[in-house]
Amino acid sequence: MQILLIDTDEVRAERLEAAIAEREPGWRFSYAESSATALAGMASDEFDVIVAINSAEIRAVAILRMAMKVVPAALRIAVAENPLTTQALINAGVAHRAEQAPLTAEQLVASIVQAAQLESLLADEGLRKRIASIDRLPPAPGLAMSLMSDNADGTASMPSVAQRLRGDPVFSAKLLQLSNSSFYARGAPVLQIERALMRLGMDAVINLVMILEMPGGMSADAQKNAACASHLARKIMSDMQMTPLSSTTATAATLADIGQALPLRRRDECVAINTRKSSDIVYEVPVESAAGAYLLSRWGLPLQIVEAVAYRHKPMLAAGETFGVVAGVHVACALANGQELDAELVQRFDITPHLPHWQAEAERFGATRPVCAA
Repeated sequence: MQILLIDTDEVRAERLEAAIAEREPGWRFSYAESSATALAGMASDEFDVIVAINSAEIRAVAILRMAMKVVPAALRIAVAENPLTTQALINAGVAHRAEQAPLTAEQLVASIVQAAQLESLLADEGLRKRIASIDRLPPAPGLAMSLMSDNADGTASMPSVAQRLRGDPVFSAKLLQLSNSSFYARGAPVLQIERALMRLGMDAVINLVMILEMPGGMSADAQKNAACASHLARKIMSDMQMTPLSSTTATAATLADIGQALPLRRRDECVAINTRKSSDIVYEVPVESAAGAYLLSRWGLPLQIVEAVAYRHKPMLAAGETFGVVAGVHVACALANGQELDAELVQRFDITPHLPHWQAEAERFGATRPVCAA
């Protein structure tokens, strides 16, 4: 595997390369200390992976956006200097994975392997044949995607969003209904869109619009479960000290079951995953999860949202060493839908002390109590 590492800190880059060489002797590194050097390297050589460590001198988003054009087949890994930048890199949608510095050799290897695993899943021939059998893939939810883009760019405002929502009586009515529900109601009833936005928050409103724009529509129970999972995801990430990833996790939790809206045949079947684990064991994810992830990738959603949807039922196939988006989506969706939690995940991240509180939040939405696997 040929890797281009873009970093202004040459000492850090050399340490990473040396540490990874011990674990992956077949991997080869090239180093670029500036954007100009990186672009020249991409133009003159073929790379399997581009790793850009964001800094004042190196803008990872800009470099990886160019990498999408110059070396479109390469995996793209962005490394942020702080939690807020991590969320911005995810929102930009140019990286397969966004990690946070300081990054160890083990973390970078895991990030590259997981990105390759997701790409392999989305390119699975059997999955693509299933998708091809669908007469017409559902279009992206236009209003929700537009609001997400504006929110990520920092151009969304409560008045502008309220004006756009007012143009659709269905969204307006549902928004007011949710803001006056027993879960959100505080004080006097909310009768204006602007007040509803202030009560719910921008992210919750965008996710609500996403639910309402789901292809084929959603049942009342499915809408409730998606809203519950979205709310729980934010709470879970906050409690796990991962607040900067709350928005991404909440959106992924909202969309986690979108595969159910696709007219798939043989829904009980699974799609095999190409992992680096023992070849004696076949690792699979449900076809609904894989198809839902494929659809979201076609819509252009950030790939960490796509990944969380793909592994919604099998989180340990992609969960890293820290509690991240994949783990948060699994827990939120399991609690919202009254499903069994992954026992290995519960143990690895020691979330048992939090479960009673998270379960109580879920039950406020009417969720049933799940059972942890033995």
